[in-house]
Amino acid sequence: YTISVQWEHVVPGFPYISETGTLSPESCIFAQFLNIAALLLACCVYIRHRQVSQWQLERGNDLVNKKIVTMSAWCGALACFGLDILANFQEARVVAAHMIGAMTCFTAGTVYFCLQ
Repeated sequence: YTISVQWEHVVPGFPYISETGTLSPESCIFAQFLNIAALLLACCVYIRHRQVSQWQLERGNDLVNKKIVTMSAWCGALACFGLDILANFQEARVVAAHMIGAMTCFTAGTVYFCLQ
């Protein structure tokens, strides 16, 4: 945001987050930080999947369905992939890919959190 305002790519105030990452150099920084966030989120999804799988193993299979645990992990991974797509396709350049990434991230993330 600071770089976008300093280079006068956006007006100070409350711009859309995608507007602050549209032009260089802030688009590169924005994409890199979102790539790192997607990787860290994928690590959290994997750790949570292993925790629930271990809990299921210790407590018994009757408490949690293994299919739901697996589907939850896949939804979390899909949300991370959507965030990665969102980060690397700027809104001003490739709108369709940016929106597909956003919808994938938000939809799969919502399903993931509901299943958790």
